[in-house]
Amino acid sequence: MQYSQTFASDGATATASIDLGTKQTTSATTALSSVTVSYDAPSKSYTIQAPGRSQTFGPADLQASSDADESDYQKPQGSGRDYLTLAKTPFTSKTAPQYVGLGFWQRNSLSGSTQDTSFDIFAYGLATPATAVPRTGAAVFGIDVFGFFVTPGISPKGVQGHGTFTADFLSGVFSTSTYLDEFDLTADKAMFGALQLDGSGLISSTDGTFSGDIAYRGFDASVGGKMNGHFYGPQAQEVGGSFAADNGKGSALTGAFTGSRDPNATPANLALTNLVADQNFFAQSALLDTNRIDGQPDKLNDASSTQAIGSLNIKTDGSIAYSPGRSDLPFTTFTAADKVASAPNWTTYRKTVNGQPVELRLFTPGASNTQLALTYSSFGAFRTSEHNGVVGTDHDIYFVYGLETAQGLLSRRTGKAHYDGVLFGAGANKQNSLLYDLSGTSLFDVDFSAQAFTGALAILGSDRANGSKTDFGTFNFSGALGYTKDTLSSLLQNGQSVGRMTTRFYGPTGEEIGGSFEASSLRPDGSVTFLTGATIAKTH
Repeated sequence: MQYSQTFASDGATATASIDLGTKQTTSATTALSSVTVSYDAPSKSYTIQAPGRSQTFGPADLQASSDADESDYQKPQGSGRDYLTLAKTPFTSKTAPQYVGLGFWQRNSLSGSTQDTSFDIFAYGLATPATAVPRTGAAVFGIDVFGFFVTPGISPKGVQGHGTFTADFLSGVFSTSTYLDEFDLTADKAMFGALQLDGSGLISSTDGTFSGDIAYRGFDASVGGKMNGHFYGPQAQEVGGSFAADNGKGSALTGAFTGSRDPNATPANLALTNLVADQNFFAQSALLDTNRIDGQPDKLNDASSTQAIGSLNIKTDGSIAYSPGRSDLPFTTFTAADKVASAPNWTTYRKTVNGQPVELRLFTPGASNTQLALTYSSFGAFRTSEHNGVVGTDHDIYFVYGLETAQGLLSRRTGKAHYDGVLFGAGANKQNSLLYDLSGTSLFDVDFSAQAFTGALAILGSDRANGSKTDFGTFNFSGALGYTKDTLSSLLQNGQSVGRMTTRFYGPTGEEIGGSFEASSLRPDGSVTFLTGATIAKTH
């Protein structure tokens, strides 16, 4: 380089104590940090500054191991040594980026049989000017990830791998996924691969930075945490960032990534309001089955409810394929030709499949929806009927689908959030032969610090025969978030368990939450109404 420069950068810092006798980690910490990278042209030296310390590495510290792909520096520091590595070519690629680089500074200090290590890793370079950051379209970057993973009682590991980073500039969100290999830093032996690192979050609307959450499912432990980054180059041709994740039990992952645009890759969908590729969604569903005997049109012969997982495939050509998730119900593909007049905020499709009538209704995502403007998730309703012998059966299915928050991504988030939403469904009272369309509201109060939530459904019924209204009351619930996507909660009314609900988060940082439910409501006359449906709520 010809000129002195202080670079844009994003860093993360780990500390670890390692027993040199057992070669095992005894303690560790990790956090995002302010790492400053500066180059002084006259002395051809780099100065790295991290909270509470700094070091300058010059030509005299450059090691013979350096080559065109990597510059390695070493120098004494107290009872140990400082090491700086600047990767010109990524560790899992042979294509060198032009505007962003990855580096790490490691300081080892010895005390008896214990090595205390500080590890600062960073992405640095020439950031994209705020006015040059795209605000429309989408892009995919091939990224290279490197990091340091430690768990008490286990030898420290290095991690590396090649993945993707997708930016939806129009929606202002990003998502990244990489399969990492872990390798033991204390022994020359093969370790484990195909271990998944996921991240997602928001792109700043004012400059070229982004931030979000990250989760890693390692061989020794699963961790969650935070990530920050920049777009690099005059036209956001490259990307770089850092991340830090832990599990509150001593495991810590600290790393960084850099990458360049991949013009041959297809962007992933990051918002329902901007679908750029075909997408298959899981549909968390609640089903209500009712039947009548021929000649008894005013009497319900039977009613039952259950939950299932179907699928909804939306293609960019406008076609939609829906599978209810039950083998006795028809798989159906709908096209624009199957659209019919729809209620406000919904799009309705109808057709006949092998003599069986089917109807699919989809809640419209986006700001145009006057009931609930959703971005990452939405509702669907499917109805079909069949006739076998003297029995006619109706099937009502309500489901939630969308772009799910990655597993474990919220496991280390702190703070609280409130979500408000709506619900839709179907109900049946066999004893009184009543059928209902359900509507209502939902609320969720999530304490991320405690990894727990509480909430309530307020359910109203409209009699399909005469439109009369029934207030089924409030159903309360609570649950623990955990590391998995799904959360199963009991529905309580008057202190009694009367049903269940399965929910998950949607969106890059859990902006929406939704799922399916089934419950029973004891009526004043002693009869029971089955209530099934789906709910989605969003935070503000």
